[in-house]
Amino acid sequence: MLRETSLKTRSILNRRPILIFAPLVAMMSSYVGCSTPRYVIKSDPTDATVYLNEKALGRTPLEVRVKDLPMTENLQLNFVKANYGEVKTVIPGPRMGSLGEEIVVHIPKQESQSDLVNRRMAQILNAHVLAIHNHFQEAIQAIDQVLAEDPKLVAAQLLKASVMFLGKNYEGAQTQYEKVLELDPSNQEATKMIQYLREHHS
Repeated sequence: MLRETSLKTRSILNRRPILIFAPLVAMMSSYVGCSTPRYVIKSDPTDATVYLNEKALGRTPLEVRVKDLPMTENLQLNFVKANYGEVKTVIPGPRMGSLGEEIVVHIPKQESQSDLVNRRMAQILNAHVLAIHNHFQEAIQAIDQVLAEDPKLVAAQLLKASVMFLGKNYEGAQTQYEKVLELDPSNQEATKMIQYLREHHS
């Protein structure tokens, strides 16, 4: 009986190292996995396709191990989502010794054509109101915001010329009316104003 008990005790002791080290091994494996450098790539809104060198990496949110990326100093990522704009960003590559990081990119919603037209008309109307109240510089700034997006918009170019004329910037107004004629050679208002300026303010 004593011998049998001794054998059982020895069997339990022989298994104890396994019971002790099994959780330790699992914990170390988990630690090694977590310590692998990786990028956590997110976008707002989510579900955007991420491209690297025209190759799709996947849809956000996603994780990419640094060692799986091309061995370069910098990497350019393109974020694309339907009905939204395209966003490009540059991240340090493996050659820079990157340890990975979390990347969050905001993708602006793409304007519909009707929304774009309405926004520009509102900006032009705002500039018109500013000019009526003799805020000529602010009016020109508002018009320039429109022209920065669409320099060939005749209505905005013509309004800018009119605002310059009202602000007694006659030389600038004449130059601006000439720009209008470059875009619209048959524009009668620009033609008449150029003739008037040449006769009275040249």
